[in-house]
Amino acid sequence: MINKFSISLLLIFNYSFGQKTKIDRFVSDAAKAVIKPEFRYYNLIDSSFIAENNKIYLDRFEEAELSENYPDLHIGQLFEHDSVNALNWNDYNIPRAKVISPKEIPKYHLNSRIVVVRYSDTPKEELDRLEKDKPFGKIIVIIDKNWSEERKQREIDEKVDDFEKRFAEYQSTFAEEDKIYYSFSTPVFSDDNKYALMSIHVDSRKSSCCGCSYLFKFENESWQQIYIFRCIMR
Repeated sequence: MINKFSISLLLIFNYSFGQKTKIDRFVSDAAKAVIKPEFRYYNLIDSSFIAENNKIYLDRFEEAELSENYPDLHIGQLFEHDSVNALNWNDYNIPRAKVISPKEIPKYHLNSRIVVVRYSDTPKEELDRLEKDKPFGKIIVIIDKNWSEERKQREIDEKVDDFEKRFAEYQSTFAEEDKIYYSFSTPVFSDDNKYALMSIHVDSRKSSCCGCSYLFKFENESWQQIYIFRCIMR
C-alpha cells in the first residue's frame, strides 16, 4: 500500500520533472531568437542570472500595441515577478548549448594593452616575477639605459607590434562559435503558461555586451518571440 509520504514524494517529483521539461523546451525555442542558425553549438554561461523585470519600462504606445495584439496578456503580472532562483544549465537538456563557466571563457579580445618598461640592469628575480605574474595583455620591454630615446621607443614599438601579430594569429584559431558567448536569465512564465519573459546577454568579445529582454508566446506547439524590449549596452 502506498502511504501518504510516498504519494507526496511522487507529486513533488512529477512537479519538478514537469518544470524541468517546460524550461528545457522554452530555452531551446527561445535561444533561436539570438543564436545564428548556422552555428553548430553556442557557448552558454553555466548559471542563469536574476533579471530585474520590474525595471522594464514600457511607454503608453508600447502598452497599447501589446494590449491590442495580445488581449489575453497581462504584462504587468510578468513584470511584477523577478526571476528569483538561479538555474544551473548543466541540469537541463538544451540542444546546441555548450555550457561553460565564466573561468573557462578564453581571452579573445583585449580592451587595452599594458606596457611595462624595465632597464636591462633590473635584477633577474624581479624580471622573473613580472613575467610569471603578468596578466593577459601585459607586455614587458627591456631597454638599455644608454640607448637614445629614439632607440628606446623603437624597442617598445617592436615589442608591441610583435605582440599584436602573435595575438592576431591566436585570434584566428577561434571558431566563429567561440567568438561569442551568451548569458540567459531565469525565465518567468505567466500564470496560464502562455507567455514567458527572459533576458539574454550577448558578448561578441569585440564590443560591449548587449542585453535585451524578450517576450515569448506559446503557439503552434512552440515558443515564439513576439516582442523585444529596449536593449542596453553593458
